[in-house]
Amino acid sequence: MACCSHIISEEFDDYNKHVTPIVNELYKLREIEHSKDTMKNKYILAKNKLKKVYKLLREYDNLVLDRPMWVELHDRMVYYYTYLNNTNLKNYDLPIFRETRHNDSVKWWVESFDKKLVSKTVAHFDTHEDMGLPEDPYQLLEKNGVMNKTKLKNGSCGLIYWPITCYLLSKCANNIVWCMPSWTYDNNLKSEQVLTLDKNDELYYIRYPSKKKDEFRLKEAVKIAKKGELDDLSKFKFAQKHTFNRLRTSTIKAWDKLATIIDNGFILDIDLDYFVCNGDKYSKKSYKKDWGDLQSTGRIHTNPGHLNPRALYEGKEGQTVIKQLKKEIKLVEKRIQIFLDGLKILKDNYNIKPGIINLSDSTKSLFSGNSTRAIFTNEYTPKYFVPILHYKLIEGFKKIYGNKLFC
Repeated sequence: MACCSHIISEEFDDYNKHVTPIVNELYKLREIEHSKDTMKNKYILAKNKLKKVYKLLREYDNLVLDRPMWVELHDRMVYYYTYLNNTNLKNYDLPIFRETRHNDSVKWWVESFDKKLVSKTVAHFDTHEDMGLPEDPYQLLEKNGVMNKTKLKNGSCGLIYWPITCYLLSKCANNIVWCMPSWTYDNNLKSEQVLTLDKNDELYYIRYPSKKKDEFRLKEAVKIAKKGELDDLSKFKFAQKHTFNRLRTSTIKAWDKLATIIDNGFILDIDLDYFVCNGDKYSKKSYKKDWGDLQSTGRIHTNPGHLNPRALYEGKEGQTVIKQLKKEIKLVEKRIQIFLDGLKILKDNYNIKPGIINLSDSTKSLFSGNSTRAIFTNEYTPKYFVPILHYKLIEGFKKIYGNKLFC
């Protein structure tokens, strides 16, 4: 009997044969992490392997069947975030900072401000405004109202909906622009306001009166100033006056407006849930009542069951979800392209470029080597989408700003 050309085995089944090359690269990435080499050398070895895994997964293009490998790829990426952040800050003209939790980004902004890399403007691209108020202001401030930067570096900006407030507490910003995606209900707005700490040690935003009523003002956090209340800011234990803008930037026309309210050297703060966001469907009325987390348009939450153990997701339900996710990816890629086109307009038409770029994954990372990232209260961006968002955005930044300004 003639010898077979290869052994009949499950791994050579048409359904499985694409898996081995991807898993082999992921194993190699784990091995690199567990070596005793320097982080610099580890990243040199890992960089092309991370890209290879990404390309293989995009080539097969199945966000249902291959989801465990997308999740694993994200964790392998996150392992290098702190190294990349420090390297960018020290050695590059346009640093990119990467974090899984948005609040952890603030320490990099403050360091960048201290190094005179940025202006006092933050363009905050996010489904959420992230201006929550810490219950204990002295978790961040000294008794004299000055931010304790050592505490900040050690994680004192502790919750994911605090970052903009934390940065205002550092007094490094006086112009905040919340750049909103299409699915938010909040209307465009410009207001002058002050972040204050009163004699009872309570933080509030106090807004100067305006003829235009803000129907989306969170009354528990943002007060309207009484007559004369803001005439003397020295009476507060802390006060930081700033301009607050809300601007929907989901269409390219809005970027000309954005150019009039930001300046060169701004902080380009990107929460990846600006492009795709977990949440729920809310009517405008219920959103204003509960302030719930809105999902992005076209969000597919369904994860089909294992109805056919020998051919996962080959049934009607599985194939439907696979097609829906491919459709959602196209929506996400369209949003990314509008965003990148907008950045190019700022650069080419207005000579406005960011001083730093921040990418906040806003999703958990359970096995990246840092247990502080392993939390279940940070699942705004679908984890399996994050590598796609990173690679698309960073490739876009290279085309706009050049590929030697960051790593």
